Amino acid sequence: MVKRFKNSKVVYYSAFKFFSTDLPKLEVAVSTLEEKRGKKFKAIYAIPRGGLVIGVALSHILRLNLILTEEKLKQYAIDEVLVVDDIADYGRALKPFHDAGYCTLTLAKKPRSAIIPTIYLHKVKNNAWISHFWGDGDGRCIEE
Repeated sequence: MVKRFKNSKVVYYSAFKFFSTDLPKLEVAVSTLEEKRGKKFKAIYAIPRGGLVIGVALSHILRLNLILTEEKLKQYAIDEVLVVDDIADYGRALKPFHDAGYCTLTLAKKPRSAIIPTIYLHKVKNNAWISHFWGDGDGRCIEE
């Protein structure tokens, strides 16, 4: 059973939207960021669990190493790693990485997030509960 906040609006996020629309947008956004920085990323750190699906997909498309533990993360310079999560809700999972200087990427961001990811695609309301296809989603599309 998934715990949702009282009075939250469920927002569904489908596999079709992720693979057909958002993943190509993320690929372009990362390439644009690399050009702007003048440096390519060497790896992606996917924050467990929400960032794993996105991290794996991006690591394949961008041909980057996938880091699954914080121990392996220490083997790279901060500017060589893109930290990935599904959403910046309150920003707690991303904040330590953001504060350390890592570039961050999420599919969605809420206004209440303590940080603004370097790259994000969707702004969602604070009361939205995003139901991902890799979690408890039922395949319907995200509403913006």
